[in-house]
Amino acid sequence: QAFHGYFFAAAYLLWQVLVAEIGPQWEAAASALEAAILILLGLSWRDRALRLVGGGALIGSALYVIALGLFYEQQRWSAWHMESAATVTALVFGLSWCYKRLPSPPHFEAEAVFHPGFIGLGTLLLTVILWTEVHSRWLSVAWGIEGLILVAAGFLQQDKPLRIAGLAVFALLVVKIL
Repeated sequence: QAFHGYFFAAAYLLWQVLVAEIGPQWEAAASALEAAILILLGLSWRDRALRLVGGGALIGSALYVIALGLFYEQQRWSAWHMESAATVTALVFGLSWCYKRLPSPPHFEAEAVFHPGFIGLGTLLLTVILWTEVHSRWLSVAWGIEGLILVAAGFLQQDKPLRIAGLAVFALLVVKIL
């Protein structure tokens, strides 16, 4: 138990140093990368606490990107590096793929929601990024392509949450068109 306390304190201090040193434009990407490292270490060491803290930190980074895209002015989002948002999105989708490959419970019962949850979060991230970056004339096309890719990937990987995410994007597209 002492290991976890020291490890989480070190991870928090590392996060504070990263935020202070790399600037706000890469803050979310650095936090998501650190969270991904925590998750991967937790998977290799079979340590649930590391995986759960890493998953929570990754969710926090993704929600930060979504908040920037939805609630801040377009000028602030444009000044913010899109590479950082793309990095967070790629990490969320990549870690959802890792969680799909986990063995069945009881070792990973708390993380059973991470695979579909990360797919939903990654889809929301990508949809918000497209909404803020794509011209309104092409937004329907962009969301249509996103939905098509998600559904196709869901069929190719036999992954129901991916197919549902693609259909949700299509539903959003129908609501936008109407």
